[in-house]
Amino acid sequence: MKSLYTLLFASIGLSLFGQYDIDIELKNYKGDTVIIGNYYADRQLVRDTISGNKGKFEFEGIDTLKPGVYFVLLPEDNNFMQFFVDGVDNQFEMRWDVKSNGDISFNGSEDNEAFADYMKFLAKKRPEADKYRNRLMVADSTGIQDEDAQKQLDKIDLEVTSKQKELVAEKPGSVSARFIKSSFQVDIPEFEGEDAKLKTYRFYKNHYFDNVDLGDSVNLRTPYLHQRVDYYLEKLTPQDPDSIIVSIDYLLTEMEPAHETWKYYLSYFLNKYAKMKIVGYDAVYVHLIDKYYRTGRAYWVSEENLVKMKDQADKFRNILIGEKFPDITTYKADSLKTPVRLWDVESEYTILLFWAHDCGHCTKSMPAIVEFYEEYESKGVTLISVCTKGGKKTKPCIDAVPKKNMQKFINTFDEYQRYRQIVAIPSTPKIFILDKDKNILIKDIPSKELKSIMPEIIKIDKMKKVDKM
Repeated sequence: MKSLYTLLFASIGLSLFGQYDIDIELKNYKGDTVIIGNYYADRQLVRDTISGNKGKFEFEGIDTLKPGVYFVLLPEDNNFMQFFVDGVDNQFEMRWDVKSNGDISFNGSEDNEAFADYMKFLAKKRPEADKYRNRLMVADSTGIQDEDAQKQLDKIDLEVTSKQKELVAEKPGSVSARFIKSSFQVDIPEFEGEDAKLKTYRFYKNHYFDNVDLGDSVNLRTPYLHQRVDYYLEKLTPQDPDSIIVSIDYLLTEMEPAHETWKYYLSYFLNKYAKMKIVGYDAVYVHLIDKYYRTGRAYWVSEENLVKMKDQADKFRNILIGEKFPDITTYKADSLKTPVRLWDVESEYTILLFWAHDCGHCTKSMPAIVEFYEEYESKGVTLISVCTKGGKKTKPCIDAVPKKNMQKFINTFDEYQRYRQIVAIPSTPKIFILDKDKNILIKDIPSKELKSIMPEIIKIDKMKKVDKM
């Protein structure tokens, strides 16, 4: 069973040039190696692997250990014990009976000692609480009420809450106080009226980080910060690009006082949304590049990489939903001399399909696309296909058109792939639906969903026209 005891040690005492020296004694441990590590956002970083004898190990060094939550990991069974680094006590002892996770003690570290006492307090209260919970379960199963059990359980909860608040108040700047405070729930007032649920949601979201300071760099090295950030972004934020952008900007603004945290999460968010395949999320990537990278705030990125990132963002920018698709020109198969300029194609709706002859997903998708176009060609829809292969691979693309039953499409090619200078097509197939003015209505639709999406687009478009009358 993994120990959840969170304990503390310190490492930045200036009197010994930042030296730390922690003696670790493990009772009932037969191994000769332990691993020391620390939490870092969504990661667990290994600091050192220590060899010892008869359960005694020494973790020492002359560098600085930054405050946060660290751990001792036993390689044999992955059992571990958490402890704190606070930047004050950098020489102390810890003892742990690995067969009894509750048997943990410290000497020389006030914060660890206080938290160990708190955990013993919880261990004492837990059996009492379990007894009353079991009584309530039995009462519930028989359809009766056990008011005494509920009263006793409420009393224990109050005692635990009072103990937590006491520790936080006594040591507000300690790592243990941060750890305990992070578990405090948001106290939500009772809202009334038809919009009570909406008001509750908004209040909860606005106060979600009341007990976790995003601008405190210590929280970067804890197991709870990343969970909070992820939940806020994925569960409390509507999953549309505009809402995600607002939430990310809020998080980064709050993180600014803790530069290390800000730097980590700016990179994390960029990589996260650069990899996502969800429709419209490339707008998040473009926003991050424009607001933070293009303005020079991401100073650690090399000029060479920055140029590539800005170029990629510019190519994505041209094909964001709501934007007018760039006026690309590709060529028909007749010796590749007859140009097809996108903006010259007059059609109520244009399906722009990027594909490749050797693309497995394209082969699987094409029957559904062909079937869709057979139905919608007479309904104001024009389909232009663009093969993404160039050079010597252009001819195999041309030859694949009849094999894939694509003859009714306006099939185009460009052996020099000039369109890639202004638009990014990282994978195929890629489908865009454009309106009469070549504005992007939607993109990246699975081929099988074309027949269900297109009627909705036409319906919405007709409603807009009626509203304008």
